[in-house]
Amino acid sequence: MTPEQIERRDYSFCVATYKDPLRWERFLVNATNQRQAAEDARTYACETWGDPDDIKAWPRNYIREARRLYAQGRYEGAPA
Repeated sequence: MTPEQIERRDYSFCVATYKDPLRWERFLVNATNQRQAAEDARTYACETWGDPDDIKAWPRNYIREARRLYAQGRYEGAPA
């Protein structure tokens, strides 16, 4: 993912919800189709934080939050 993708709105803002303990993880994925974004988000969340209880994906929305998450490195394919 690049800053140019964010400016072109070529991303999806995602939230993974976990119940034990109750928490939300916000991140970006490289898909603009809602179904594909949800699948990619579930895969990324499982690999990173464990199996989520729920996944929500919003394609091409929340640009300010997307810029902040990009700066924090919370996106699919970020260097570890």
